[in-house]
Amino acid sequence: MSTGFERHLLADYRPLDYQLTSLDMWFVLDAVQTHVRTAFHVVTLTDAPVVMVLNGEALTLISVRLNDRLLSASDYALGSDTLSLSLPSGESKLEIVTHISPIHNTQLQGLYVSDGVFCTQCEAEGFRRITYFPDRPDAMTRYRVYIEAAKSVAPVLLSNGNCVEKGDLADDRHYAIWEDPYAKPSYLFALVAGDLTCQSRPYVTADGRDVSLEVYVKAHHAHRCNHALTSLASAMRWDEETFGLNYDLDRYMIVAVDDFNMGAMENKGLNVFNARFVLADPDTATDVDYANVDSVIAHEYFHNWTGNRVTCRNWFQLTLKEGLTVFRDQSYTEDTLLGAVKRIDDVRTLRSVQFNEDAGPMRHPIMPDAYVEMNNFYTATVYEKGAEVVRVYQTLLGKAGFRKGMDTYFARHDGDAVTVHEFRHAMADANGYDLSQMHAWYTQAGTPVVLLSWQWDGVSKVTIQCAQHIPHVEGFQPLLIPIAVAVFNAQGERQSATLVQGDGRWQESDGVLWLRQAQEVFVLQGVSQAPVFSWLRGFSAPIILTLSRSLSDWLWQAHFDDDLFNRWEACQQAWVSVLKSGVLSLRDGLAYTPPEEMFALVEQLLVNTQLPRAWLVEALRLPSFDYLAQQLDTLWVDEWLAVLNTTKQCLGVRLHDAWWQQIDRCDSSSSYRFDADEMSRRALRNLALSYLCESQDEKAWTLAAAQVAASHNMTDVQAALTMLVHTGAPQASAALAAFYDRWHTVPLVLDKWFSIQASSPKASAQEIDALSHHVSFVWTNPNRVRSVYGVMGRANPAAFHQADGAGYSCLAQRVSEMDAFNPQLASRVLQAFSVWRKCPSSLQSLAGDALSSLVSLERLSKDVREVLLHLRSSE
Repeated sequence: MSTGFERHLLADYRPLDYQLTSLDMWFVLDAVQTHVRTAFHVVTLTDAPVVMVLNGEALTLISVRLNDRLLSASDYALGSDTLSLSLPSGESKLEIVTHISPIHNTQLQGLYVSDGVFCTQCEAEGFRRITYFPDRPDAMTRYRVYIEAAKSVAPVLLSNGNCVEKGDLADDRHYAIWEDPYAKPSYLFALVAGDLTCQSRPYVTADGRDVSLEVYVKAHHAHRCNHALTSLASAMRWDEETFGLNYDLDRYMIVAVDDFNMGAMENKGLNVFNARFVLADPDTATDVDYANVDSVIAHEYFHNWTGNRVTCRNWFQLTLKEGLTVFRDQSYTEDTLLGAVKRIDDVRTLRSVQFNEDAGPMRHPIMPDAYVEMNNFYTATVYEKGAEVVRVYQTLLGKAGFRKGMDTYFARHDGDAVTVHEFRHAMADANGYDLSQMHAWYTQAGTPVVLLSWQWDGVSKVTIQCAQHIPHVEGFQPLLIPIAVAVFNAQGERQSATLVQGDGRWQESDGVLWLRQAQEVFVLQGVSQAPVFSWLRGFSAPIILTLSRSLSDWLWQAHFDDDLFNRWEACQQAWVSVLKSGVLSLRDGLAYTPPEEMFALVEQLLVNTQLPRAWLVEALRLPSFDYLAQQLDTLWVDEWLAVLNTTKQCLGVRLHDAWWQQIDRCDSSSSYRFDADEMSRRALRNLALSYLCESQDEKAWTLAAAQVAASHNMTDVQAALTMLVHTGAPQASAALAAFYDRWHTVPLVLDKWFSIQASSPKASAQEIDALSHHVSFVWTNPNRVRSVYGVMGRANPAAFHQADGAGYSCLAQRVSEMDAFNPQLASRVLQAFSVWRKCPSSLQSLAGDALSSLVSLERLSKDVREVLLHLRSSE
């Protein structure tokens, strides 16, 4: 199937043959027709004239001037999305005037209006919806921006950098002029104008700069900004202490808007955020919301250096900034809030989402070599797998070596647009290693599989055999894979050993094996007792490790391993083994009941007071449906859901008293506090209550209903409401109605009300679709659409994979409607179909019909058509 659109190829990249020395912009803001004048100075890099091709979409071109001469239409070529003209050699000044209509910009890329506020989103290619420009990351220059608007409409006028002038004009209008002292690409441009209030606090950087930290919101949200400001200051201090990086402007601004396709945007000095990642108070935000605000604010701040000061040469290098910055925000959260549990949370997400992506039709390398629409490559592969590859560097080099590599990277490339090669070279040169093999991580799609076996000679020698490959990859290039390992005896005591064959770092009883070859042998010496191994400690590489292990082996590790990640992993893999066997039993017409060993494991965990409570919460959670679905070649949806539901019900019944004891121990405190201890207390209490609700315990339902009605924090309210709705409690309808009555005027909380219903295993696809007819459903708000259709496709397998195909046809129909006004949102929702080829034949046929209904449409965006191309590529 042809996309009908141009494919961009990494092999075709060529640097610009001109340089932009400065850029001036004038905005006269009006919701219906905004006047934009752009003037930039250009210096050619050749002695001959240069053809300059500028990008532009949805623009009304008013005029073009070259060196102060007004050009006629015959002097340039105006295409559907380009403006081309010839530049004489040397220096020129080009001035372009365009008109745009922010109020009609439903794609939410470029300049648009959200609840009366003018705002921009220019990554990846939104700037071309403002003016004609070389809209690519390596076209860097310094910006000076003039903004004019009516005071009554936009009393606040913001852009990147520093405000150098502002004043009043006639007719109740005013203006502001902003200058950014740092050269940047167009995707980092930002403009915000509207009726906003500012919450601020001072900050002094480690090198003595006074900085004003500012959060701009609608006035009625002012009381919900304190956590965002605290998080920003915390992230800035961590970056100073961990990487020696200081902020470089006099103010750091964050703006919260209601309508936003992404989570947030790191525009230099002026971050524009989806409101859900800024606003937080105990009444309206959960612990997860608080943690997400903290993490996302840190992520966007960390981009100031990894993305802004050093940016991408082209979009194929997206993981250079995103993978690196995700790794940095993960490390920050691990250091400041969650500790070792953060690693568990990140790997759970990686294996549930990114491993699925790697195994499906949307798979691609973390550095893709081709794309049609760049927005489709803001994926878990680029972000989460990209972060894991960065972590591989740190595992190989150690934290001190990684810091040396980062220092070298910034010293060499501050102010540049670079590639992943420059990052690798900096790491290698700073530490004196040949890391050229790391490049294979960037260019090969799919999750690596490592087959591992070992033999002990009964005296002292252990021979470890490793083989690596990536399924379905032709011409596979072996990866440099660090495998962290420790040696125990049967009593759980460490054993000393020496690495005598193979590359790696080894100390006493543990170390890191550097697997380099497709097949490789490592030898340990000095192992005097029958060894028990802890492999891939801390999930030292993003791989699937295949080795022969029984349920009893996993249970031993769950009891003895001293690595908290691997101890959690043992609990997870024990459940994977049990649940997978359950599915196969159901397929054979046999009954399924969890084995006694698993009840004993859970009971042992519950009574072990030495275990960190936050870790215990993770250990007691069953593996996600998405991760379990990867364990068999065919996605038996009904059987997987049946074994999961049976397991939850059995755990609730068999450990009834133990769960109630946990609830008593973790009883609610009188006031809300956001910290790791209180988060884990609430999480464990709600997890215990959820298992009891799964067992249809009427007392538990009564407690959950009371928690919805009386709790003083949204964490407990949302958890309890979810339990009632998802387990079919008789109190569910009344609780939903009461929740709506209380919160229907708060959009972010109302999103929770929609998503709880859309994720309910009791809801049919038709019932979920009916939510879009509710008076509070808003099609133009991405958060609201995702709360229904994103949730149905990604978090409700029972409804999406409904036997009659209603889930598929519903989602396809809604995607076709979304595509008309927000293609980026439509393509994201459509990606729920990425698992359709794994479904049984009956479901495959129904899903295929739904996708065919989209293919047959005459007008589809390139966003959606490219996703369809991948989804149907094997037909």
